[in-house]
Amino acid sequence: MTVIYDAMFAHKEAYNRLGLIHGDISPGNIKMTRDRRGLLLGWDRSPLYKDAGKLSS
Repeated sequence: MTVIYDAMFAHKEAYNRLGLIHGDISPGNIKMTRDRRGLLLGWDRSPLYKDAGKLSS
């Protein structure tokens, strides 16, 4: 459960500090480090929340 918690914590911090929304939190974007911590990957397409309304689908 620590892996999932770490990924969710990373998302919360990215939103609170930078206004980033991940947009694709899925098993393929959550990896476990060697010390069994979670790492949230796939931030390359994450819009800033303030810009999210400007994006087209």
